[in-house]
Amino acid sequence: MKKPTPVKKTAPKPKPKPVAKPKPKPANTKPVAKPNPKPAPKPTPATSKPKPTTPTVNGHGKSYGQRIVNVSELNVRKTRSTVGVLKKGTKVTMYDVKSGWAYVTSGKIAGYVSTQYLQSTTPANRKIIVIDAGHGGKDPGASGNKLVEKEVTLNVAQRVEKLLKSAGIEVVMTRTGDTYPTLEDRIDTGVKANADTFVSIHCNFFSKASANGTETYYHNGGPADRANHSKQLATFINERLVQAIDTTNRGVKKEEYRVINSNPLAAVLVELGFLSNKQDASKLASNKYRDIAAKAIYQGILDYYKYIGK
Repeated sequence: MKKPTPVKKTAPKPKPKPVAKPKPKPANTKPVAKPNPKPAPKPTPATSKPKPTTPTVNGHGKSYGQRIVNVSELNVRKTRSTVGVLKKGTKVTMYDVKSGWAYVTSGKIAGYVSTQYLQSTTPANRKIIVIDAGHGGKDPGASGNKLVEKEVTLNVAQRVEKLLKSAGIEVVMTRTGDTYPTLEDRIDTGVKANADTFVSIHCNFFSKASANGTETYYHNGGPADRANHSKQLATFINERLVQAIDTTNRGVKKEEYRVINSNPLAAVLVELGFLSNKQDASKLASNKYRDIAAKAIYQGILDYYKYIGK
């Protein structure tokens, strides 16, 4: 008798795992809004004006605005060669400013000129003045009778700044702490700010302790109006100072100090008094006299602005 053929048992197919149903969101859950795709930007018509940006010229940085040539002829240079000559009264757009030189453009002419021959274009209804506290940082200036010049000049300069600002005058400080801007940096600060006036504050020193008094310097070079304005500014400040702090009047003098002789602005350098003299130094050590000196400089500046009709 034949044995029956055994039937092969097939393994049962695995049952599919049940898919977990998502849990319902709480009733107070806000649905997340799907971001709307941004439409492709429309091409700008050729006639539309671009948005205003700070202009740059061949890597020469931002524009500091316009200035006016104040000499009969001003050479424009690239390296050592002259690429053009600008006549007096020509308006230029000024870019890089460094160490008394500026990159300017005027029409097709572009190159470097000395900032000494560029006049500011400060509007008649604005007053912008640079207050320069002499020395600072690595350069302490003169020392005498326990006073250091860089500290006295900064302290008085900050008092002048406060008074000027309270009168609505824009003030640019060459330093606000114990730092040392170079002489060129101090001039460049005023040129970049389109300032119209520059006052540098110092203290005097002499080997003989008997030397004393107040004096103010200006530079007689450059355009005639600039020289005259500098002389008038020096005169106004010096007269106010001598009367206010009761020091010997050493007068208004011409000098070749760098911060005033290479400066395109009406510029003066004030010597408050002698740190080497006990009487002068005792006044400059006093907060009372520092306030008086600052107020006198401030009033001299106001006298000057009135003189030029600002």
